[in-house]
Amino acid sequence: MAIQSINLVLSAQFRDTRVVTSELFLEPLNRVSSLSQTDYQCIADRQPGRSGLIVFYERQISEIEDAEPYEILEHELALKMKEIADWLHAIPASVFEELKTNGLYLFFIIETWIDADQFDLELPPSFMKELGIHEIPLTIISNE
Repeated sequence: MAIQSINLVLSAQFRDTRVVTSELFLEPLNRVSSLSQTDYQCIADRQPGRSGLIVFYERQISEIEDAEPYEILEHELALKMKEIADWLHAIPASVFEELKTNGLYLFFIIETWIDADQFDLELPPSFMKELGIHEIPLTIISNE
């Protein structure tokens, strides 16, 4: 694994320049998932055209003080993706339909910075299943 940093983010945006507000994006999710009681970073009410975000995980390999930092990162990612899958599973499909009906386009981003021309990342079936059930596309972004 040559990942130097990785972010796991649920993004919501309008196709036009409307503001993604907490009321339209975060509050419907909070009603059913106690989102405000998690350690997830929730971002909304930014400039027009900017995405609303739920940042589930941000990590740089340099933050891991261990002889095998990539193994630690791999383990953390597996646990976090399972946690995200469980969170998504607990949210009724009707809530995601409400977000989409309000005009929000949702997608999940895995953003990486790598130091080589490839990286290995295993996506747990439960994580992929929940994205599929809620029809949330997955985008993987890398510097290479």
